[in-house]
Amino acid sequence: MVPGSNCGARWLLTMFLAAAVSWAGADGYILPGATLSDQGDAVTLRYRNLEATYVRGLGWLNGWQVEAPVLLGSSVVASDDLLEAMGVTAPRLWAVRVGGERAVRLVLDIPELAAFDLENLEQVGELGDGETLLLTLPELLLPTEIPDPGLGVEVVLESKPGRSEVTITTPAAHYQVDVLSDPTRVVIDLTPGRPEALADLTSEVAPGVIYRRFSTANGIGISVVHIVEITTGSGELRVVGGDRVPRTLSELSSGALVAINAGYFDTETFAAIGLLKIDHGLLSLPSRRRASVAFGSDGSSAIYRVQAGVEVVVDGRSTLLDSEGRAVTVHRTPDALVGSARTGVIVAAGGVVRANTVGPALVPLGGLALVYDPGLRPLALVEGGSDIDINVVFEPSAIAAARYAVEAGPLLISDGQPAFEPEREGFSRGTRILDAFTQQAAIGVHQDGSVVLLIAETMTAEQLIPLFQRLGVRDAMRLDSGSSAGLFVAGEVVNRRFEREIVSAIVLVAPPP
Repeated sequence: MVPGSNCGARWLLTMFLAAAVSWAGADGYILPGATLSDQGDAVTLRYRNLEATYVRGLGWLNGWQVEAPVLLGSSVVASDDLLEAMGVTAPRLWAVRVGGERAVRLVLDIPELAAFDLENLEQVGELGDGETLLLTLPELLLPTEIPDPGLGVEVVLESKPGRSEVTITTPAAHYQVDVLSDPTRVVIDLTPGRPEALADLTSEVAPGVIYRRFSTANGIGISVVHIVEITTGSGELRVVGGDRVPRTLSELSSGALVAINAGYFDTETFAAIGLLKIDHGLLSLPSRRRASVAFGSDGSSAIYRVQAGVEVVVDGRSTLLDSEGRAVTVHRTPDALVGSARTGVIVAAGGVVRANTVGPALVPLGGLALVYDPGLRPLALVEGGSDIDINVVFEPSAIAAARYAVEAGPLLISDGQPAFEPEREGFSRGTRILDAFTQQAAIGVHQDGSVVLLIAETMTAEQLIPLFQRLGVRDAMRLDSGSSAGLFVAGEVVNRRFEREIVSAIVLVAPPP
């Protein structure tokens, strides 16, 4: 609590991630061929010969006591409970597991299939750099997300008519595919060969914008590194994207000279995780004092660890909330479906509460939706028609004036010195996201405000620090990485063949003529 509100106290709530659809997670599966149509206050699910309608705030008209499905891009995703209610008996790919440090092991868990039905998959062979291994499986319900294997390996799952396909792209590697039983699983072992160093490449994308590609040692071999150096005044840096709006980097980069993927997101709902500010509009609040990069209207660029609090004022009175261990999120993306049957949602527009209801609910045009734990009684008791104001307090305060900002992390360099303390930002050491050899995306800012966008194809997060120090940046931070990492230069993504849908990107737009 700090002084300063019009009621004598300002209650600050630390913003933690709260998934809008509470069931979303490992039990979500894509229904091939299903459609989901939205009628405003209801959604209708169609799958083969089945049609069912879910009314927001009421539930399923046919009496099912389960959550509604959600859209993941254009795919319909259903929970285990919903699949059971629908009577869907198609076998599932329960999970894709990854392991290994200097080699990659992929394990496809398919316990509902008999191992002898998959024996045709067993094989050994060699893949050249960039070649693909295609495995064709019976039609399966596929999980919505797979972990990043690292070591430059890309895995794509696709539903095709009557079958499912697993496409694996890798640097030059030896591979072996085995089928094991009790339970049934497919094991793919990939042993990458030592990559050859690529010839250094330097090209001018535009005046003051230089693309470089080179190879460097990474402790287990060689990693290709892609860098775009952007001189101050050579264009405008922006953050583009939106909360719960999945697009590829190429789509987000339309009209841009260069671009790089930016912030984290929930892979089930595509809800932005942490700070996302676009053209002065605050779409998502900071999460755990994580590193964020901000761009000002004056062309300035800066990197900070950011935190924020929120003050909810109802009918002129500050709402006092016990935020300890609670999740509260504020959403401003029009027509986004937020909250769940286990959360409350205050929908407001024009400073007036339109509704206080059980989720999910739609964010109104020009308004907001505040999703909260129903145990927060001061919010649960807010009535329709009440005046409401939500004030955000940033630390550092410079974030309030920034035109664009996006959170990722962890921080790598501060004032020219190593600043890698992932625990301070809610990251755990020993996890693949930080310590695996995978695609790492990052951004650095020089003392004069010039910017470096960087992708290292096979590195750990901490290995980016000496790389940035050699480049002489003042501050640097890691962006979302792994299968999200992408660098768009002059019309193409230069570091990968397959693009994953993401929610935000940092783009450079050419200066006006």
